[in-house]
Amino acid sequence: MDGLFFLIIVPTGIFLVFLYFVIKAAVKNGIIEAHDEIKAHEDSDEDDGNSIEQTSCPQCSSKHDIDCLACPSCGHKYNS
Repeated sequence: MDGLFFLIIVPTGIFLVFLYFVIKAAVKNGIIEAHDEIKAHEDSDEDDGNSIEQTSCPQCSSKHDIDCLACPSCGHKYNS
């Protein structure tokens, strides 16, 4: 039984621990890269002509598209 433990179980455990850290690093780097791309897109001041003008709700002060009939956050209805 001792031979089986050292020949199969221990190398398998070491491999799984190694695999865990490799996958953890890959996921962390992927999330960081995706977050950087999203942040860069949000921070860009370029107007592509497809954006809708924003307004603030007088009741809750949340920002939303100017063409909304009601505030999506609090439901305040606008007079047309």
